[in-house]
Amino acid sequence: MTSITKRSAPVDVIQSLQSSGLSPLMSRLLAARGVSNAAQTSIHLNALLPPQQLTNNQAMAKLLAEAIKANKKLLVVGDFLRS
Repeated sequence: MTSITKRSAPVDVIQSLQSSGLSPLMSRLLAARGVSNAAQTSIHLNALLPPQQLTNNQAMAKLLAEAIKANKKLLVVGDFLRS
């Protein structure tokens, strides 16, 4: 059975993220994941982790290549926050 765990988040961090323009929900979710300022949410290329630092990137690349070769349907889900 699926279990949902509610993570706690510092109220001051949530308020800071909201004041940076993020929605209350997104602020709460990000703060619970350890994001402490809006700059950490940047999607600009120079803010992204290098591929070598992504967890399991080699194994996932192999799985993806095998699925493409076998003409399988794919669903890719990722959690791209730094931890």
